[in-house]
Amino acid sequence: MKISDIRAAIAAKATVMNLAPVAVATEVKTTNHVTASNNVKATATTTKSATTRKASAKAKKNDASQDIDIEAIIAKHLRQSIDYDVIPGCGRKPVLLKAGAEHLAAILDFRTTAQVINRIEDYSQKFVLYEVEVTVFDRDGNIIATGLGSCNSRERKYLKGDFATQLNTVIKMAKKRAYVDAVLSASHASRVFTQDIDEIQNFVHAVDSENVPKIG
Repeated sequence: MKISDIRAAIAAKATVMNLAPVAVATEVKTTNHVTASNNVKATATTTKSATTRKASAKAKKNDASQDIDIEAIIAKHLRQSIDYDVIPGCGRKPVLLKAGAEHLAAILDFRTTAQVINRIEDYSQKFVLYEVEVTVFDRDGNIIATGLGSCNSRERKYLKGDFATQLNTVIKMAKKRAYVDAVLSASHASRVFTQDIDEIQNFVHAVDSENVPKIG
């Protein structure tokens, strides 16, 4: 029996039973299946395209952040003797002051946090040392740099002062040094500036091991 005869017989039977032909139902299901499959593929393609666009935009943003013309920003926005200065007798490279670091952070939309990561406090010896870490985040909350700064009460400029009144000054100086260090790294400005140094001649204060009190 030919296939055409089988189909004719099935159609005739369906007519007698008041049913839709099987072939028609099958075609409808097949068509719906194909349509659904196409919709899934179309959705997947759209999602993939959107993801690709987002990744491309993010990559462009990262590239843009790396292409910051820091020299142009410094020339346009920062002022000598306020944001940076040249210390006589300490080379030609200018020193970035805290005001300048804050200015750069505002221009580049940085966010910062600070924490004391090391401390030595021996009041009987009139000695304190603080080490602070400052973390810099971009506008999306990504960490882009960290900076370290330390200060202690045996630095030359603190030796002749009253120890009790200098405790707050010492920890604030450690924080300031860490902040400037972090902003220099985050802004790629270290090729232009050196670190903010108050009385730069006294900045390198590695405390002599013989003078550091032994704790515990």
